[in-house]
Amino acid sequence: MSGIIVVGTQWGDEGKGKITDLLAEDCDAGVRSQGGANAGHTIVVEVNGQEMEIITHECPSTIIRGLTSIIGRGTVTNPVTLAKEIDYLKEKLKPFGYDVESKIFLDEGSSMIMPWHILEDVIGEMLKGKGKIGSTAKGIGPTYTDRYSRNGLRAVDFLIDGFIGRRFDEIIDAKKLKINRMVEDLNKLPGMDEKRITLDKIIETLSIGDKPDATFARIYAENASVFSKQLLDFYMPIIDNLADKIKDTSVMVNEMLKQGKNVLFEGAQGFALSVVHGTYPYVTSSNPIASAAISETGFNQKYVEKVVGVVKAYTTRVGAGPFAAELADEKRLAAEIAQFKHENGKDAKIKLNNQEMFIFLEGNKRNPEYSHVLGKALMVFGGEYGATTGRPRRCGWFEAPLVKRAVEVNGTTELALTKLDVLDGLSEISIVTSYEYAGPENRYIKNRGKSGTSFSDFPFSAEIYSHCKPILKTMPGWKSDTSNVRSYDELPENARNYIEEIEKLVGCRVGLVSVGRERSQTFEKK
Repeated sequence: MSGIIVVGTQWGDEGKGKITDLLAEDCDAGVRSQGGANAGHTIVVEVNGQEMEIITHECPSTIIRGLTSIIGRGTVTNPVTLAKEIDYLKEKLKPFGYDVESKIFLDEGSSMIMPWHILEDVIGEMLKGKGKIGSTAKGIGPTYTDRYSRNGLRAVDFLIDGFIGRRFDEIIDAKKLKINRMVEDLNKLPGMDEKRITLDKIIETLSIGDKPDATFARIYAENASVFSKQLLDFYMPIIDNLADKIKDTSVMVNEMLKQGKNVLFEGAQGFALSVVHGTYPYVTSSNPIASAAISETGFNQKYVEKVVGVVKAYTTRVGAGPFAAELADEKRLAAEIAQFKHENGKDAKIKLNNQEMFIFLEGNKRNPEYSHVLGKALMVFGGEYGATTGRPRRCGWFEAPLVKRAVEVNGTTELALTKLDVLDGLSEISIVTSYEYAGPENRYIKNRGKSGTSFSDFPFSAEIYSHCKPILKTMPGWKSDTSNVRSYDELPENARNYIEEIEKLVGCRVGLVSVGRERSQTFEKK
C-alpha cells in the first residue's frame, strides 16, 4: 500500500513522462494531481521493432501501460481537448489492446476550462505588453482564478440536470462585461489608435477558435439566454460521452491504497514554476510540489512511500522570466554562423545536431562568447521543444541551488537524472554552484549583511534572481557515447564524477539515470 509521488525539480520539461512510465511498471494506477493541457508528457515505446512516440496532455502517462489513470481534483480540464485526447490515445494504443475508455477517470471537482477562459488568457497576455509571462494561452490561469474566486464550473456541475444552465446564465453576463473591458483596455494601449482590435479579430488572428470560442464572439449581438443554450447544445454531448468517467476519485484512490495497491502520482511542470515557490510572476497557476499532490488529489499522506524528483542533466525553461544559467542567444548565433560561412565559403554548412554541433563548438572556443552556440546545441541535440506548444526551450548549465531547494521543499527521497547523453560531446561541463548579485542596491540586499551579494541558495525573488550572475564549477566531460550504456558502472568515469558532484551539491542521491528516449535507456544507480 504505497503512494509514489513524481515531481519536477526545475522549470518543468525534465522528462517526468519517461520516469513515470518506468515507475508505472510496478504500479496499479496513476493520478495527475494539478495543471491542465498546458503541459505534456512524451513517451517513446517500441511496437513491432519500431519506435512510437505517444504524447499525453491531460491524461496521466500511466494510461500508456493500460493502468487506471485519474485526472485529479486539483486539475483544470478542457472537455473539448480531453475528448480529443482520449480518441487519440485509443488509436495510438490499439497495438497494445488496452481498453482506454474504461481506464480513464476525471474527478468531479476538476475545474472546467470554458471559451471565455481562453479569451481572457490571450487578451490578458496581450495587455501585459513587454511584461508577458509566456502563457500557453490554454485558459489555465483564468480557470484557476475563477476557482479561487468561487466563480468557476466543475465537472460535477454538468451532471446535475438544470443546474448547469442556470450557472451559464449567471456567469455569461459577467464574462461579457469583463472581456468587453479587456478589449477596450487593449485598444487604449500606446500605438493602438489606428489598429482598432475587436474580439472577432483576436479569435481570427490567433486561431484560438474551436466552435465554442467562435460562438463566444457573438455574445455582443445575443442575449445571455440564447448564448447559454448554444453552449449547452455544444457541451452536453461531449459531457454525455465523459459522464461515466466523472467520479469522486479521492474515494477511488484511498480505497486502492487501503487494498495495498501501488498508486503513482504525477504532477505537471516543475518546482520553479510553482505559483507559491517559483520565480513569480513567471510561473504556472498551480503548485507542482509533492505536498500539493496530496492535498489536490485528496489521498491520505500516510500512504506516501517515496518522492522521486526528476531532474535534467542541464537546465531548461520555456517562456519569459529570468534564467541565470542561460546559454542561448539567437542573434549571436546567427552572427556566429555568418562569420563561419564568411571564413569557409558562403556554401559552408553547419549541421546543428548530434556530435557535429559539438565539433563545431570545440572549434569555436577561441570565441569568448561561444556559449550562445552551446545553448543552441543543447536545444537541438536535446530535442528541447515543448510537447504541448512546440516552443523551443531556453537552455543552460545545471543550476544546483535550484534543485537543492526543490529537494528540500518536496522532501525528495531520490532523483531521476535524465538526458545525460545530451552532454556526451562536450570536453568541459559546468555546474552553477551559487550566484553573485550584480544589481542595484535595495533593502533586501542590505538586510543580508556582508554576504548580501552572494547567494548559495536559490533567490526567492525573480527580480533579485534576474540580476544574479552564476558562479560556475567546471568539470571535464567524457566525450564518448553513453546512449548504449545500460548500467551505472559502464558510464565513463567523468560522467560518474559529474553525477556524484550533483548529488553532493543538491543533497540527494540519484536513483535512476537516463541516457536516451527509450524505456531501455534508463537504469538504476546502485
